[in-house]
Amino acid sequence: MSNFNLTRQRVLSLIATLWVLGIVGSLVGWTVWPTPPEPIVEVEHWSTGHLMRKGENIRLLPVMVEQFNQAGHRAKAGVRIVVKVHNVPSELIAEYLVPRVKSGIQIDLT
Repeated sequence: MSNFNLTRQRVLSLIATLWVLGIVGSLVGWTVWPTPPEPIVEVEHWSTGHLMRKGENIRLLPVMVEQFNQAGHRAKAGVRIVVKVHNVPSELIAEYLVPRVKSGIQIDLT
């Protein structure tokens, strides 16, 4: 068996090789793995038809929500705030909200 002699040059070459492989691996990792989605605070606004109905070719509340969301407002912690508006008839709001508040049941209003 031959003698394995670690000279200074071999040690430095090994360190440089490992350093380059680490950089290349990091670059490949950043391009292959997707970035996690940006955290958001989602505010759901339930409204009756008054602010949702069309008037003079615009729908007031949906237009304001769209403008707010496009402005990219953020909370103090830096988390983006997104508003979703739902047109829910007034006679159904209590029927939908009570189970949601009591048991945390998610309701699909789409």
